[in-house]
Amino acid sequence: IAMGATIALTAYYFHTISWAGFISNALILPIFPIFMGIAVLIILLACGDMNIDALNHIADMLVTYANSVARFISQLPFSVTKEVYFSEYDVLFYFICITFLTLFIKRRKWLYMNLCIANCAFAVVLHTLTLNSFPTSGCVAFNAYDCTPIVFYQDGNAYYWTPDDGSKFKPEDFRRQHTGFFAAHGIDTFTEANDSSKIQNVALRSPYARIFSHTILMAGNNRWKKITGEKKVNIDFCVITKRFNGTVEDLARLYNINHMVISGNVYEPNTPSIIDQCRRFGIKCLNLREKSLIID
Repeated sequence: IAMGATIALTAYYFHTISWAGFISNALILPIFPIFMGIAVLIILLACGDMNIDALNHIADMLVTYANSVARFISQLPFSVTKEVYFSEYDVLFYFICITFLTLFIKRRKWLYMNLCIANCAFAVVLHTLTLNSFPTSGCVAFNAYDCTPIVFYQDGNAYYWTPDDGSKFKPEDFRRQHTGFFAAHGIDTFTEANDSSKIQNVALRSPYARIFSHTILMAGNNRWKKITGEKKVNIDFCVITKRFNGTVEDLARLYNINHMVISGNVYEPNTPSIIDQCRRFGIKCLNLREKSLIID
């Protein structure tokens, strides 16, 4: 009952649903009263400097049994559904459904069951419309401490580009931390992109990238200074990361920049100076500490 009441909250906050929990609880909960009774008895005996090895052995056996059941069930292929997108509206409709279902069980009136079914149908339609409203392709600059990954996705496949300090990027940890993003956009795969990658509508040549008709410059090291030619290069988004060594004036001398993006890993006392320089040169500025960069 407790799991049924909280499954929506688990899906909303952690974007996972543990189906195996119902099975494991059915197998483990019956032994809990026995275990608790033995545990209380062991504590009381310990207060009197008494110890019965048989009780300790039984308690150990019960704990071992519970751990073994949980470990076995967690390894089943259907035990957990990951990357589930659940909005606050889904949570609301779920609890409304639980309320109507409870009223039906208590009062045996089919009105409540009909309301429950209607609520579920409306929730499914709204959930489907919400998922369909998310774009199937796009590009996002995420705020990270060690590096600033540029993540772009299309048709269920996502790629990460980390030309600056990419060796410190851990895709498994990143995907776990941003499960909601992957679930909402229906992303199945998450792979690294580099200069040799062949991806539709994407061209990478560090520190530059052409992603979905937008030109991005990662100004995290001195490679951006090596540009040659008399004409300035047009840059839609210039991302300044912690390894940036220069000024906005230096960048403006070489590039026509529409948006300056300050990564969250930039030394924070330097941020106001960068923002002020952007104002002086008429460049729009975005601080990833305050707002994410979403490129359509």
